[in-house]
Amino acid sequence: MSKLKEDIGREIDRILSNYLTASKEYTWNEINLYGGIAGQILMLGVAGIVRNNANESNKLFEDIEHSMDLVEKYFQQINPTFSGGLSGWAWAIQFLDKKNIVDIPEGFFIEIDNMLEIKLNNFLDNDVYDQLNGALGIARYFIARGNRDVLIRVIDYLDRKAHKINKEVIWTHVPWYDKKNPFYDFGLAHGVPGILHVVSKCHQLGIKQNKCSELIRGGLNFLFNNIQNVNEVGSYFPNKIEVSQYKQGKSPLQLSRLAWCYGDLGTFYIINEISRQMGLEEYYRESENYLLQTTHRRTFESTHYYDAGFCHGTSGIAHLYNRLFLKTKNMQFHEASVFWFKKTLEYVTRDSGDGNYKYLLGNFEDRKLQENNQLLEGDAGVALSYLAFLYPDLCVWDECMMLN
Repeated sequence: MSKLKEDIGREIDRILSNYLTASKEYTWNEINLYGGIAGQILMLGVAGIVRNNANESNKLFEDIEHSMDLVEKYFQQINPTFSGGLSGWAWAIQFLDKKNIVDIPEGFFIEIDNMLEIKLNNFLDNDVYDQLNGALGIARYFIARGNRDVLIRVIDYLDRKAHKINKEVIWTHVPWYDKKNPFYDFGLAHGVPGILHVVSKCHQLGIKQNKCSELIRGGLNFLFNNIQNVNEVGSYFPNKIEVSQYKQGKSPLQLSRLAWCYGDLGTFYIINEISRQMGLEEYYRESENYLLQTTHRRTFESTHYYDAGFCHGTSGIAHLYNRLFLKTKNMQFHEASVFWFKKTLEYVTRDSGDGNYKYLLGNFEDRKLQENNQLLEGDAGVALSYLAFLYPDLCVWDECMMLN
């Protein structure tokens, strides 16, 4: 274990050093959290809690100042979404402010709040409510801000839009590439589990708690009613089911990956966390048992991991198991976390001779391994998962991934 921690410590040093020497100048459409400068700001800010490095601290404040200048200059043009724009960037800034890493006056957020409320309403009016790229993503910023009025509106909207079938509550996902065929999505990133995370956060804030409880219980019923025969297909959850098929009682078996974004690990993690918060003991125990079963999936064929990235790679898997170990103290989760962190370290030299990670990036028709310093699919996400492994108190950063 000491060698693993030493290796991880060296990797944190290397990733941060590489970022300090990088020459990239971020533009106004690259301020975002998952794929832009806000991810690096979060990485440097979290690292600064435990590292006394003047160069890293200087770079943090330089990046914050640069990104603030971009926001001020291009305020009307910036994408509002959590993953790709203003609300994710603002979430990172308020997070660092709450942790006393930076000192931002409250008045700074007022204009941002006003703009994002307008954008959230526009998304709701057009039924764009994805938790990364739509209204619920912006709602995640307002959860951090504690804006009750906006969140009441969000819960009312989700209640109206839910498909309520028997005792199930389900929301559709309408992909941009095929708007004629909506489906029910089982993934944390874009599906029912991520929506339930947002609803549970509203419940914690005391917002429409009876309605939130109803939506959460119905959503959990939907997920548990669709658990597959793992011996037959290899995973408990599919990725998705077309709405038309589901209403006909058809549920084709699908193997889903092991990852943060899709598959059993991310989905059962959310179920486990929500059921713990809500005092739903049966769901809590069952989800933990299913999570323990996922620790046996370690081959490429059973997991479909391609790189070290957080979204669908080994560092995200390792971080979730580390999280589960910290919650439960079950050594089976710890052993799984160690296994996947070791896999992550292997990627330093597997795909290049220069000692840098390579990530599978690009559109689905033309993906290739490339270097990347982003949070979602690059070095920043890997570094943050490493930091949380060495310093468990730093796990709080992962609220931006719907895990805290």
